[in-house]
Amino acid sequence: MTNNDLYRYRVSAFLIFLVFCPSAPAQAPAGSATERLLAFSETMTPGEISELRDLIDAGADVNARGEDNSFPLFEASRNGHTEIVRVLLSSGADVNAARNNGATPLIAAAHGGHAEIVRVLIEAGANVNASTSDGITALMLASRGGQTETVRLLLEAKADVNASVSIANSMLSGATSLYLASLAGHKDVVKLLLYAKAEVDAGTSLHETPLFIAVIAEHGTIVGLLLNAKADVNAAADNGATPLFVASQNGFTDIARQLLEAKADVNAAANIEGVDYSPLKIAIMKGHEDIVRLLKHYGAK
Repeated sequence: MTNNDLYRYRVSAFLIFLVFCPSAPAQAPAGSATERLLAFSETMTPGEISELRDLIDAGADVNARGEDNSFPLFEASRNGHTEIVRVLLSSGADVNAARNNGATPLIAAAHGGHAEIVRVLIEAGANVNASTSDGITALMLASRGGQTETVRLLLEAKADVNASVSIANSMLSGATSLYLASLAGHKDVVKLLLYAKAEVDAGTSLHETPLFIAVIAEHGTIVGLLLNAKADVNAAADNGATPLFVASQNGFTDIARQLLEAKADVNAAANIEGVDYSPLKIAIMKGHEDIVRLLKHYGAK
């Protein structure tokens, strides 16, 4: 696993934890139809619709909470059981109910890429801009996961394309759906988000833009899409590192060429532990001879 792969993995694992981490307990009366429904909801399958209906007919509360503060509609949406979702909604399940961390059935369905359930929930009045306590929305999770159809449905329902993560003291604070899709390399999702007027230069608290993170992840196609959308080719992170610096440091010759053709500042320096390094200096240090020749061709000093 490369450092870039590890970075993407950590982001994915972190987002999953924030959505599905355990919440405060809440229990139904022992032995009741509601308790049986809660136990059943964690394992039920579409082939058990009749058992679900029997429990509801016996008076089970479809909006009751389990020990982890989850509830039947959340579990069915999370697990991709469309018909069960329909039955629960028709029996009075609250489409906008949320776990203690703010995660809703729509957020759970979007995370799993269950486009048909997303459609059903939206039609039932789900709030497409609901977010967890850390600002994570259904659109962000679908974008990070490359769920193109789910992203399309959410955008058509007016999901906020520029909503951002609000995790204190995190590298992800300020990340938007476009940033997450660019990091993960989902070109079709990036296209949809840009068409929906995503802010192309919206950056994180570290001032890393979608273009910057696409370069780090070595997604040349995404880099091209963002440049065509007029991304700031010289937008720098907190330490002054530009996309060109990152490409030069990592030996990404083709991406460096894309950036230089887009008028990247060939001499913009980054400050690493108190020392200034130009793209040329860092490329020489790393032994990237092709990059060195390319930078000199564009006037690097």
